[in-house]
Amino acid sequence: MKKSEKKPNASGLLKTHFAAVQEGCKAPSLAYGVTFGSKRIAAHNSTLPFRIASMSKSFTAATILLLRDRQLIHLDQPIAEIVPELSELQLPTTDSPEVTIRHLLTMSAGLATDDPWADRQLDADHEFMQKLLSEGGYFADPVGTSFCYSNYGYAILGRAISNAVRQPYQHYISAELLYPLSMLSTTWSPPSHYALPHRLRDGAAVDEGLLPLKDGGFSSMGGLWSTVDDLLVWANFLMGGFPARDDKDDGPLIRASRREMQQVCRAMKRESAPGDPQREVHQGYGMGLRVIDDPKLGCIISHSGGLPGYGSNMMWYPDRQVAIVSLANITYAPMFDADFHASDALRHEGLLPPPRTQLTAPLQVHAQALIELLSNWDNQKADAIFADNVVLDESYDRRHRAFQLLSDYGGPFQLGTITAYNSAFADALLLDSDGNEVLKLSFKLSPQVPPLIQTYTVTKVTNKTP
Repeated sequence: MKKSEKKPNASGLLKTHFAAVQEGCKAPSLAYGVTFGSKRIAAHNSTLPFRIASMSKSFTAATILLLRDRQLIHLDQPIAEIVPELSELQLPTTDSPEVTIRHLLTMSAGLATDDPWADRQLDADHEFMQKLLSEGGYFADPVGTSFCYSNYGYAILGRAISNAVRQPYQHYISAELLYPLSMLSTTWSPPSHYALPHRLRDGAAVDEGLLPLKDGGFSSMGGLWSTVDDLLVWANFLMGGFPARDDKDDGPLIRASRREMQQVCRAMKRESAPGDPQREVHQGYGMGLRVIDDPKLGCIISHSGGLPGYGSNMMWYPDRQVAIVSLANITYAPMFDADFHASDALRHEGLLPPPRTQLTAPLQVHAQALIELLSNWDNQKADAIFADNVVLDESYDRRHRAFQLLSDYGGPFQLGTITAYNSAFADALLLDSDGNEVLKLSFKLSPQVPPLIQTYTVTKVTNKTP
């Protein structure tokens, strides 16, 4: 970058990015917001309500876990026990297990993927739902064997909530999640003012020509209306489940259950990152949320929403405590791509907060002790910090000589940056007397109490100025 060039700030970068997204998808209205930790970085149209479609699934999933925590349901109970209308459900094979709540939560039931059919069923009345449930469901795959995205499955979960609490699931979700979090702009019925639905036709946005479907039996899969402001509250609440810690565990859903939602329960096919065919991402489905591992951005939690007239996405990075939400009023607007590219642009400009480390006292203590041992080997000191397998795997004498051969500088070394991957695995940089990074030490602790070093490797740091 030339001295005359000014580095962009996050707010300006996001404004430019989302303006281009809106121009590209032709949405008459677009809203977005970004938070770093508890601080809002950027927002636009953040109080305008949109229909958020399948982003609603995370609220349904959270409520199922809330009921599990209150011992009103069990995730592995057959769904027919709580939704008796499904008692005659015809399974795809005679050796299929019964469909459970967990199968439905994790898109593992095998029910046929139902986009776009389900998009037109949001207002399903009681009679329609009774008939649909009594007739069962058509399976694309055997139960519990693959990822099959099912809106119908989440409509069934809505009925399960209603039956468990003996009131409409909409009332319960609002009372137990939305109101306690002060998400007062998140509703099941259209607000008095909202972004009107549009679709792209012949390169231009046109009014859908129909009023949005009313609240009904399928709303648990995609019926909520919300705003960027409210959804940032939701994203930060779910993200607040990380890291696991000892401080007060405020509700309405405990942190362990929030983290549970954000774990891969069913693997999905590997895909390329948006716009980068060489950048492969691994992904899976949790509970009402998609879990993604990107080689550059790290862990991403996300869910999109698409309905006639709307496209939306929420995305957050638990390790970085960054959340981003974007909403548009054009059919199936590509807002996942928009949020991903926004995050990547912030990363590229050095504006995205780095991942937080999980540096614990045992890691720090053992890193320092190991560096001191390598600098001045002593077998008694080695016995004090190594698990019993270390000397059996390779003698102390050979370990000492291997380090001497690797190191061009005899030490003593100083401890540099420690990068922790979890509470038992870390890399530590070794510095020479001039403060240069010369070696990288990777080590893992054993599961015993207290933990000891069970393995370590030392490699040279390359491309460093001596």
